[in-house]
Amino acid sequence: MTVVYLQHHVFIGVCKQPETLSRLVMIYHVHTTRWRDVTNNELNFMACQLFALAAAFWFRLYLSPSHTNPLVRHAVATLFGIAILIFCFGWYASHMLTVVVGSYLIIMKADINNVHRYTMVWAMGYLTVCQVIRVYIFNYGVLSTDFSGPLMMVTQKITILAFQLHDGMYKEPDKLNPDQKLLAIKQRPSLISYLSYNLNFLSVLVGPCSDYKDYIDFIEGRHISSRLHSQTRNGHNGYKKQGELSPMRAVCRKLLICTGCVLFFLIVTRSLPVAYNVDPDFVANASFLTKLTYAFFSVQASRPKFYFAWTLADAVNNAAGYGFSGWMRTEGRVGSFSATLTSWESRQQRVTRLSSTTGIFVQGFGSKWCAMIEHHVTGCL
Repeated sequence: MTVVYLQHHVFIGVCKQPETLSRLVMIYHVHTTRWRDVTNNELNFMACQLFALAAAFWFRLYLSPSHTNPLVRHAVATLFGIAILIFCFGWYASHMLTVVVGSYLIIMKADINNVHRYTMVWAMGYLTVCQVIRVYIFNYGVLSTDFSGPLMMVTQKITILAFQLHDGMYKEPDKLNPDQKLLAIKQRPSLISYLSYNLNFLSVLVGPCSDYKDYIDFIEGRHISSRLHSQTRNGHNGYKKQGELSPMRAVCRKLLICTGCVLFFLIVTRSLPVAYNVDPDFVANASFLTKLTYAFFSVQASRPKFYFAWTLADAVNNAAGYGFSGWMRTEGRVGSFSATLTSWESRQQRVTRLSSTTGIFVQGFGSKWCAMIEHHVTGCL
């Protein structure tokens, strides 16, 4: 009989057969390796998103726009967002702050005719320089879950706002399409609202990216009523008055999806590491068909990690009361909290046509990216 002790003298079990001992050690090794492979950066991300989820509930319940000044909501959302950035990335958080402050100076001082061009050159140029330095100077030595993700999200928000500001303050209304008219910004934003929009804790890490007017409506308590007004105007079953709507159903559904993604990640993804595709022995000895098959399944198995991040970010926004998409026509007067990035129906129809044409299944962040690319191209014409 063999008594088995493993790390830190933790008693594991009693084995009468040697083969049982080896099997036990193997199971223990596989189980602990899966958890050790979760890097500190991934743990930091999960901790910050879970904190953001709890803070979002508190933000909705105790800082409700019905009894809280919008300035306070802006300030709290901004401070929480900056704290999350500093916790995750340390001094690298200064990159996000630098590009946001620089962009604000541009939109305040630049000629409104060219404000969108100057802002996009500044934001994209700063992002490009950071990526070049990361690749060629640090040789990808920066943290794997590095600051480039939030920096790309901030860059997207900055350029969106600049184009919408140009639409609202420079272009004639008859030259705008319906979406541009709906989202056009008529005056330059204040500093606190600009910082809140770009650095709020709801979307500072992975998004989703929302329009400035939608975000301001959310902060000031007009988010749900504006959605219902839009439904009424478009012939849907909207209502001008509504009580407090709870997003718990949507949040719970998305948290269940996140749980499934985590289980898949620990069980399947860790069993098919992408790095094995470049293992010297595997490359030298495996057949072409084997390498191709493994590459396909290992890449597909790595996707739930990103689905987890995006779905959790949606749950955070919904928990704060952001992301109401209107009444569900199939179930009558039932509030539907969808992904915050869900845009107006006409835009989604165009995105669907775009995805069908290119053969890409566009979902979630992809649809928002396509919609924003279309808006930028339209704004430059």
